[in-house]
Order: sequence, then structure tokens, then C-alpha cells
Amino acid sequence: MKIGGKAFPDAFRSPAVWSKPWRVNDLLRPGRQGWIVALRSGISFTSAADRGAVLSAQSDERGRTQIAIRDALPEQQLLIYPDRSVCRISAGKTTVPKTPVGELPRVSAGWSTSSRAVVVKLSRASRATSITLAPC
Repeated sequence: MKIGGKAFPDAFRSPAVWSKPWRVNDLLRPGRQGWIVALRSGISFTSAADRGAVLSAQSDERGRTQIAIRDALPEQQLLIYPDRSVCRISAGKTTVPKTPVGELPRVSAGWSTSSRAVVVKLSRASRATSITLAPC
């Protein structure tokens, strides 16, 4: 398997994900983390740490991706740029419902698409969060 890919902590504001949004200059909100992730099939990588949490991802050649966040804070938001269309996302053994992007602030967990990205919101993430993206 090739090594590469990118992920880094980022408190992205758009699209809006939370009912109590990030404030101006709100870079480190207690209990909340954000990530931007760029995927490519056949690639695995590990991110820089954010307040002790580390995101790692592995995509197989078919485009199925496993994302793990170790020492995750309870509120997680991910802006993921996959190289294939995503049809299903799960967190642990639970399917995350596909939600219109404008509805994400009103749900506790959901995913949507925005431009070429996939947005994932988890408001009750475990300390060892596992997210799976299944391609179409």
C-alpha cells in the first residue's frame, strides 16, 4: 500500500454544522474538534495531533475508507474530500444518516455533501472514534 494523503485539524465554519456555531477567533472550543481530510484510494496516513487527538485514515483500492480518531473530543466535524462518491457512512456499528447540509445544525449526527466534499458531524463521539466511508 502506498503512503500519503493529508489530514489536519481545522475549525471550518462553512458549511455550518453546529446549532452553536464556531465564533470569530474561536480556534479551540472545549469539547469540539474539526478536521479536513483529503483521501485517495490505496492511501493511508496519520494527521498532526490536535489537543492530544490524532486522526488516521486508510483507503483500500476500491475506495472504502476507515478513519480512526484516537483521544477524540465529543463533538467532531470532518470535511472530507474523497476521490470517489460516498454512499454510506457509519460511526462504529451505527449508520450515520444522510442529511441535507442545511439540516446538520439541527441533528446530533449526520453527513451530507457540499461541493466536492463530504461533511460528517458527530456530537457524541467516543474517545476512540471509528468512521467508515463506503463508496457507491
